[in-house]
Amino acid sequence: MSTPYDETAEPVSPVPPVWEVAGGSVRNQRGHDNQDRWRAGTTADGFWIAVADGISGGPDGARAAQTAVGVTGRVLGDARLLEADLHRAFDTVHAALWPWYDGTPAGGTTLTVVAFTPGGLRIAWVGDSPAYVDFGAGLHRATDQRGPGALRHWLGARDQPETRILGWEPEDVPVRVLAVSDGVAEATLLAPSAAGTSAAQLVESALAVPSHGGDDATLVVARRAPAYPPVEPSPSRWRPGRQRHG
Repeated sequence: MSTPYDETAEPVSPVPPVWEVAGGSVRNQRGHDNQDRWRAGTTADGFWIAVADGISGGPDGARAAQTAVGVTGRVLGDARLLEADLHRAFDTVHAALWPWYDGTPAGGTTLTVVAFTPGGLRIAWVGDSPAYVDFGAGLHRATDQRGPGALRHWLGARDQPETRILGWEPEDVPVRVLAVSDGVAEATLLAPSAAGTSAAQLVESALAVPSHGGDDATLVVARRAPAYPPVEPSPSRWRPGRQRHG
């Protein structure tokens, strides 16, 4: 596991042997505290990874992000990682953060969670911390923030934002999945040189590049171990098996 910046490192439980997981974070280039947090964990039915990006400029951004990944870990610790479990995690995070609301983004955070189970893959998110998937032909961004521009939704706002969820069936699960904060430059992730690297190598190389806009940069990678049979690249595999607006 690569942890270039120890302040945001979180304990990672062992993952199923056919997957490898690595994560890390680097502080912004403006000298401010790192307001990103990440975590990974396992359950009886699978494992999950999460990234939270505290809203910059708010006095409680780092605490909000830490709360988000911490609450997520507690809620998902004994869960089956179903859509209902992910909704419950996001609802609980929002409930924990909402009392901090004072009419500004202070104390808010994004949250992106990727859950892996024998029943398939699910990605849940609020905000602009993207997730990428690779079915064997290269990474594609799976999430969006509903329109370009500034951050539009976050956990901890007065009105609870919609948690969006995408899902893929077991036969369509990608070979790599990334959850990142918006400080990680997309061009770095999509570079051809990153395609064949291990999870730890991709984290290390991506975080060695100056961050986008000088922001905090955080990356968690889950990758099928090389011994696992690869998925044949196919355009038909780039599709969500299920989408729910909760």
